[in-house]
Amino acid sequence: MTTSHTYNSAGDYTVVLSVSDGEFETQKEQGLKIFAEDAAEPTASITTWKDDDCDDEAPSASGTYILVWICDDAMDESERDWDPSTTVSLDATGSGAGSAESWIVSWKWDLNINIDEDGDGDKTNDVDASGETHEWEVPPGEWKIQLTVTDDQGMTSSEDTWVYVNARAKWSDIGEIGRNNSADNPREDFTAPLTYDFENSHKLNQFKARLVYPKKDPGAGCGALCEQDNRMDLYFFNQTDEEVRNSSANSDEQQTDSDCSEDNYCLTMTSSTGDLRDHLDGQWTVQVFNTKQHNAEILELQIILKYK
Repeated sequence: MTTSHTYNSAGDYTVVLSVSDGEFETQKEQGLKIFAEDAAEPTASITTWKDDDCDDEAPSASGTYILVWICDDAMDESERDWDPSTTVSLDATGSGAGSAESWIVSWKWDLNINIDEDGDGDKTNDVDASGETHEWEVPPGEWKIQLTVTDDQGMTSSEDTWVYVNARAKWSDIGEIGRNNSADNPREDFTAPLTYDFENSHKLNQFKARLVYPKKDPGAGCGALCEQDNRMDLYFFNQTDEEVRNSSANSDEQQTDSDCSEDNYCLTMTSSTGDLRDHLDGQWTVQVFNTKQHNAEILELQIILKYK
């Protein structure tokens, strides 16, 4: 059974439905908001942009989203526990009312529509921030956010977009790593935060390290007669110190890339979806291991967290 009713003025109303079988009766109430005939919906708009990466390479032109890079390219040699963060400036100034006679009265931000922050069963209605603009402090990661605007008549509009924050740390001139014997420490450890939460769509795409070191060690300083071959490897460990991956099976010829000097080895190792899904997230360790019986110099180490 259906019915209809004509409202002569805009406003908030309560509709009551009563159902009876002649002996018992039950009721259901429903709020109803009536807008003026000429009312027009507002438009929510989130300003998006994409940073170049830390080597000034342009991002992909496809897709509309916010992409931010954290470039910590001057890490101190003593600062081994990397904990990056940045501020993302959310901007809704492109939003507009539906007509010249209306105006926006509120801007509400849900900063992760994949998580129900207020526990009401609806992931998309949380209010984590308000205002036409918002300065959002975040670590590396990915989030699907939503903006909801409301005009002076109570009409609303929503828009969502993805926010990706990638990061790179770079240590240069780290110094010497110990030789591989019982007296010295042939290992140097560096840590970085990693998030892989498949259920809530917060997934790191790549965890990468790049190590640069000389092919030859000068030895005692007597020229080519004293030079010794260097060899280092990379190891990844997860937060529970479980080994995830290592480069020990790579040949020396595989320790190079197009940006590598002919005098150096440039070793890159990457963990992607398979490793990240099978191991716990949290704080991971990148370990540099000197396989040789002499000290050797580390020229550079990079750690890259790539969500997009």
